[in-house]
Amino acid sequence: MARLGGVLFVVLVGCSRPAPTAQQETFSGFSPVTRAALQQLLRDVGRGSARFDAAHPPVATLDWDNTMVRMDVGDLGLFHALANNGLVAPPAWDQVDPALVPAAVALLEAACRPAGAPGQKLATATHPDCTNALLDIYLEEKLADGTPAFALPDTPSIKRSYLFGARLWQGQTPQQVRDAATAAWAWGTAQPVGATVVLGRHTVASWIRLQPPMVDLVAALRAAGVEVWIVSASAQQLVEVAASHVGIAPNHVLGVQLQVDAQQRLKADLVTCGEDGVERMPFGDGKRCVINRTILALPPAQHTAVAPAAQRAVLAAGDSDGDVPMLQDATHVRLALNRGRSELMCHALHNADRRWFVEPLFVDPLPPRGQPFGCGGWRDPTGAVIPDQPPPH
Repeated sequence: MARLGGVLFVVLVGCSRPAPTAQQETFSGFSPVTRAALQQLLRDVGRGSARFDAAHPPVATLDWDNTMVRMDVGDLGLFHALANNGLVAPPAWDQVDPALVPAAVALLEAACRPAGAPGQKLATATHPDCTNALLDIYLEEKLADGTPAFALPDTPSIKRSYLFGARLWQGQTPQQVRDAATAAWAWGTAQPVGATVVLGRHTVASWIRLQPPMVDLVAALRAAGVEVWIVSASAQQLVEVAASHVGIAPNHVLGVQLQVDAQQRLKADLVTCGEDGVERMPFGDGKRCVINRTILALPPAQHTAVAPAAQRAVLAAGDSDGDVPMLQDATHVRLALNRGRSELMCHALHNADRRWFVEPLFVDPLPPRGQPFGCGGWRDPTGAVIPDQPPPH
């Protein structure tokens, strides 16, 4: 998830190709270079091409936050819940996330226990100390005094703050979280672009928008026979509700999934990936893992490896460093939306194999960047170090 943060598409053309729609032909909103690449993708692998197999359609993997939408459904859902007493108090705060340092657990017990007994809704709207403690950890990964909130570091497949945010939905049924997501989506789409809300001492974004060219891309690729999947580091049910607004079903959404208890309430335990017992979520290398597991249906021993090219997504899109492995695996088109994330932009602008395409954010784009992206240490597929990259024009 990208802060305030994949799916594959394939389409074939040939003499039997159905009449294309205007969307398929023009891909309005994209640059001419990207537009041409998308059109070529449809000709190469879409319905009507020699490669197309309806029984095994091509796949596209798309990130959701700041890719399909501008802003972040994980953020939006949590902010709306905090403003409307939408979270449930856990039995004990040390059960929410085992990576929290003892000081963070003690703070949450002191600040949030007065806001609600275990199993009851947290009255965060009237208990700002609880709201502040939760947002300090979620947004800053630290406590108010600067103490790091997590005893364990991020890994190539875990972003601690994103996972903490998803785990805060524990204690509710998946449907209750979907209902909360529906209310948050209505709230965010009704706010003007740039709107904010004050929660405790934090001022946070309260708006969200679909990005029209990306919505058109999904429609065009699906019409051409490509199977579209969303792969996101936001909570599963939040993304399911958001993705429904572009016609993507829940069974084609891979978000952060929590296990359920005997009463079908979400637990804090993560549904993970791979056969080695390592904790993974759909972030970084974890996106590759869940794609291999669920979309490509590879055996567990192959979940963490790069899949054979013939099985991989033909298109992937994302905006953050956590999307890099997913984009690197795409075989035809790798669409990077420029949110200023250095690792992603270094790979995309270096463009070693000419399959990367860069677009600005389509809603509320960033201002022009004056300095290069620092790329020290990252390597391209040949093993060469990527030099610093000038910003796109």
